[in-house]
Amino acid sequence: MSSWRISIASTLPSGGASSLSNLGPSPFLLVLAPRPNYGITRIDQPSKRNFGYYVRIRVDGRKIEKYFADKASGGREIALQNARLYRDQIVAELPEPRRRAASASKRRIPQSGVEGVLHGVAKDRHGRPRYEFWQACWKNDEGRRRSAKFSIEKHGEEKALQLAIEARKSATAAESE
Repeated sequence: MSSWRISIASTLPSGGASSLSNLGPSPFLLVLAPRPNYGITRIDQPSKRNFGYYVRIRVDGRKIEKYFADKASGGREIALQNARLYRDQIVAELPEPRRRAASASKRRIPQSGVEGVLHGVAKDRHGRPRYEFWQACWKNDEGRRRSAKFSIEKHGEEKALQLAIEARKSATAAESE
C-alpha cells in the first residue's frame, strides 16, 4: 500500500469551468489513487486549437468520458484540477475492490524513440493479447497511410525493432525521391 496516495477531492463546480477558489464549502470525498493522472490524458492539438484534459474511465464495460478545455476552465492548471476532481468522483463511486483494481493497473508502453515506429499488441476478439510487434508507419505519395509489422515472437525484440526502423527509413526515403 506504500505506492498509494490519498487525495481529497471536492465536487465539481457547476459546469466544471469556474475557478476552484469558487468551490466554497462542499462535501469532500476520500479517494485512493496510486497515480495523480490515472484516467486523464493531455490533449494538445494546435492545428484545431484544442487544448485540455480528457478523462476516460471504463466502468462495467461502458466508457465514462469528459473533456476539460484549458480556455473554458480558466487555464491549464485549473483544467487539470477539474479533470482530477471529476475522475475522483467517478472512482469514489466504485466498490472498494474495483476502485483499487481500476486505479492500480499501469501499462508501460515500449518506446522506440523513432518517429513513425511504434510498439503494438494484437488482441483476440475477447481482448486477450495474442502477440506483440513493432510497426513502421508512413504516408505514401498519394497521402495514404501505410505500415509494416514485425513480430517480436518471430524476430525477437531487438531485431523486430531494427526491421521496423529500417522499413520506415526506406519507405520515407523512397517517398522523398
